[in-house]
Amino acid sequence: PLNPDPRTSPDGSPHVLAGPLSTTGFKGDSPALNASIAADKFVLAAGPWSGELARLLGFQVPVYPARGQILIFEMKERFLSCPVLMGKDHVYYYLGPKPDGHLYAGTTVEDAGFDTKCTDEALERIGEETAAFVPRVNTLPIRGSWAGLRPATRDNLPIIGRAPGWDNLYVATGHFRKGILLSAVTGKIMADLVLGRKPPLSIEEFSVDRFAAAKGARHVF
Repeated sequence: PLNPDPRTSPDGSPHVLAGPLSTTGFKGDSPALNASIAADKFVLAAGPWSGELARLLGFQVPVYPARGQILIFEMKERFLSCPVLMGKDHVYYYLGPKPDGHLYAGTTVEDAGFDTKCTDEALERIGEETAAFVPRVNTLPIRGSWAGLRPATRDNLPIIGRAPGWDNLYVATGHFRKGILLSAVTGKIMADLVLGRKPPLSIEEFSVDRFAAAKGARHVF
């Protein structure tokens, strides 16, 4: 399992290194990352944890975790060849067939903090709702479940652009349920920003400045 809070050392102390106007490095003491990393420019893309890292650097990135649960079936006979989206009244579920023979059924949108535990109530609801549209789901054996955290913002728009008050720090987070769909264009935009090029489209609407300005503190150890 992943460290639920990879931004801090086991004793809880942060390891973001910063100078007067720019970040200078990152230091990790966990088994996953036991090294110091220095670079000229950085991208803050820590999903729902981006807000805490930003706070350490003196500005606000108001993202919050939205839990999504998934039910995993075994589909020995591949009767679905493509994803199926279903729902009504702005509540949607999906069935996603995987190459290994599993069928993913999802999902929920829950305000549960950073809790990634699955709940019987939510999994039962996913099974019932997807089977209502595709009855054959009721015949499939359940092989597991999973829950993840989406980075959400209060205005439902991602946060993309240079961090306020910093020369070499950029932010890319808050994509909510469209992280995979927007990953390619976000990567292109961030590459252009880091390399000093003009992005292919206007990103003013996604600026973190719409939430808060940078604060005075610039040293975090």
